[in-house]
Amino acid sequence: MTLILLVKNETMNMSKFIYLAAVINSAIDSGDYDEITIDEVKDEIRKRNILQYLASRVGGFDLSIFNEHDHEVVFDDWMDYVDTINESRKLGVRNKGLSLVMAYIIESIGIHEGDRPNLRLV
Repeated sequence: MTLILLVKNETMNMSKFIYLAAVINSAIDSGDYDEITIDEVKDEIRKRNILQYLASRVGGFDLSIFNEHDHEVVFDDWMDYVDTINESRKLGVRNKGLSLVMAYIIESIGIHEGDRPNLRLV
């Protein structure tokens, strides 16, 4: 197994991540979406459908601000998280699907803002 640093041109405008965080934070605070499970969120990520799913389930979510490239960035990032991160241990998420979404948003912001390199095990 080799550890490599990937330098990819896969950035998404940070204002879109911040918009997504604000919408999800509001949804979590409302308590109206507590029935969305961690498994549902992971399934939608695996289906490459997470942004469409969130738009269909969460009020106030404007999918039109995300272009095809943005969908790919979110999918690539979050698919890595689904496969590699233990959300309970590393992110403190045990109960709510939208809390997992928020944690993934924070992870993506950290990566795309350059707070840490994008490391992958190959």
